[in-house]
Amino acid sequence: MLEQINFIEAQLNELEAQITNMLFEENQVITTIPGIGNILRAIIISEIADISRFDSAPKLVAFTGLDVSVKQSGEFIGTQNKISKRGSPYLRRSIWTAASCTAFCTLFFPIIIIL
Repeated sequence: MLEQINFIEAQLNELEAQITNMLFEENQVITTIPGIGNILRAIIISEIADISRFDSAPKLVAFTGLDVSVKQSGEFIGTQNKISKRGSPYLRRSIWTAASCTAFCTLFFPIIIIL
């Protein structure tokens, strides 16, 4: 069993190295964003695929499901709107994770430097 675990871990490490090489060979702009690791970068790039298929930023936001849902009927307009959660759950989760990591690093990293 230990040999199988070691073999699978070696395959995972090799796969991560191939993903990293492919990201930097493609020269994606997303590789320059601090706080986002190679796995998140790969997920975001693979879920968006060709970004030129989106005419505008709001269309990309709608594709991720991060746009605000509208609650209205007749003269009633809701004030407590939430995100629509349409689109790719993997992309939405990846962007949320990347934003959380970046916010955490920018919030606590300066404190660590001072200490």
